Amino acid sequence: MLATMHRIEVAPGDSVYVPPGMPHAIGGGIFLVEVQQPADLSILVEWKDFAIDGPVNGHLGLGFPLALSATDLAGWTTPRIEGLVVRTGLGGETLATAAGEHFRAERHNVSGEVRLEQGFSIIIVLEGSGEMTLGEKAVTLSRGDTVLVAHDSGDLTVRGALAIMRCRPPQAR
Repeated sequence: MLATMHRIEVAPGDSVYVPPGMPHAIGGGIFLVEVQQPADLSILVEWKDFAIDGPVNGHLGLGFPLALSATDLAGWTTPRIEGLVVRTGLGGETLATAAGEHFRAERHNVSGEVRLEQGFSIIIVLEGSGEMTLGEKAVTLSRGDTVLVAHDSGDLTVRGALAIMRCRPPQAR
């Protein structure tokens, strides 16, 4: 299975949207932020060289025929796959458009001050340091920090020299 997959070279700042049910793998040496709907369910279609008992644990207890019915088995063309990749996207252009149905993510490179609209968010500091103000409360930020922001925290202000990823639920319809 792994040998038949498209290989996508990535660089810092790139994003790849993986639609629901699409078999995928993350290559060695890749450090990433995985933005997804809350779920801890994975169907394993290949487990060679992984520390897991695939025949027992690879199908969520459903059996492979039923588990694989949730898997996209269509062959995707290279241009279609490339449509899922955004190179060094910023702001609301961080993810492929199709991702918006499920979640949003925004990358902000801050040099000075950036104001972000109110809303539930998970803020991940990718590099640098600074502070975030939520209403009257200030939070110190440095690389690797993750902050859960409640919807009613008010507008967010981020100051410093840092890069952040802001993960959010999909836009209300």
